[in-house]
Amino acid sequence: PGGHNVIAGLYDAAKQANPESKVYGFLVGPDGIIENEAVELSDDLVNRYRNLGGFTMIKTGRTKIDSSEKMALTRETCRRLDLDALVVVGGDDSNTNAAFLAQEMAADGIQVIGVPKTIDNDLSFIQRSFGFETAVAHAVQAVYSAHTEASNSINGIGLVKVMGRESGFIAAHTALAAGCVNFCLIPEVPFELE
Repeated sequence: PGGHNVIAGLYDAAKQANPESKVYGFLVGPDGIIENEAVELSDDLVNRYRNLGGFTMIKTGRTKIDSSEKMALTRETCRRLDLDALVVVGGDDSNTNAAFLAQEMAADGIQVIGVPKTIDNDLSFIQRSFGFETAVAHAVQAVYSAHTEASNSINGIGLVKVMGRESGFIAAHTALAAGCVNFCLIPEVPFELE
């Protein structure tokens, strides 16, 4: 939730500041900047995805820019496109990339901005990230549905699994908000199923 609107907000702000600005989206995130695969954003493209969740417009990726070779390719892409700024939108991996890129790109005069966007809410330097509350609200609805279905059966069990790669924030908040959860397992607390 909110992914495309982060892109749309950046695009709108850049065009309002200077209508001649060019704004690019890197396809599959870090892969696109490493491999110089970008699409120039336009009103038509941005408006097609405005208010839709996700990052379907340019896709996402989990590649880390963690070597001098990848950093050199990234720097070359930024130079070819004559970028003044690079905005990285994502979670802990993406913002780690942004931090390293900011250090490396400072000498080139390229400002690097990290936008915390993760439903996991697992970035310790922010209070809430984009999408977290929406993810919890949808998960609560799933819990209510599972609870209703399970309560209609003898010995009924409802099981709901939510996202949170290594973070139990969505699960814990969902369990508390739903109020009808008997057990909530989160990765921060080790458990064994027997």
